[in-house]
Amino acid sequence: MVLKSFQIDPNRPISEQVVAECMRLIVTGVWEPGEKIPSVRVLAVQFGVNPNTVQKSLSVLDERGLLVSPSTAGRFVTENVELVTQSLEGIARMYVEEFAERMQSLGVTSKQAREYLSDFWDAGAVENAN
Repeated sequence: MVLKSFQIDPNRPISEQVVAECMRLIVTGVWEPGEKIPSVRVLAVQFGVNPNTVQKSLSVLDERGLLVSPSTAGRFVTENVELVTQSLEGIARMYVEEFAERMQSLGVTSKQAREYLSDFWDAGAVENAN
């Protein structure tokens, strides 16, 4: 599993960060639909956090329908691809909104912001950043 990019931000609740990272793993397909995810204990070690924090975070994803627990066999990623797609779109829109607000605060026009983003994307910087 890819958790090398996970770093705890002391300014945000840890459980919120674990939710966000698990959502990233789901919407990017690292955790595929129907796949059993690692146990709470394993995830706690991988994230470097308390198992109770992981349990709390996974409960949030259970409530959102992104994880399912059909029995005591553990948790699985939902097979509802539409829900996963909606979650990806929601995350993407949140990032776009944040980007737009920052650009506006700098006095950048929407046309300039689109050009900056397009130039950045076309230069391959996005692929190189991952």
